[in-house]
Amino acid sequence: MLLDVNCSYSAVSFDMVVRLTPAEAQAYGLEGRPFVSRLAETAQRDALTEFRSRNVAAEMGPRVLATIIAARGSRAA
Repeated sequence: MLLDVNCSYSAVSFDMVVRLTPAEAQAYGLEGRPFVSRLAETAQRDALTEFRSRNVAAEMGPRVLATIIAARGSRAA
């Protein structure tokens, strides 16, 4: 499972794609959106430290973007 997070630090912003750990995926299964919201806040806050090594945007970013575009397109139809 992946989480796409937009991070903003003053005048600089960037997207980060974080691969969830098995424990995070399990917590998401149990708690749903509230868990993912908290995780996104933590990832935004710690994007340059703790989450930096977990950023797989270079590897997975294009695939994530294609999936989002396809999902939006299917909703419009």
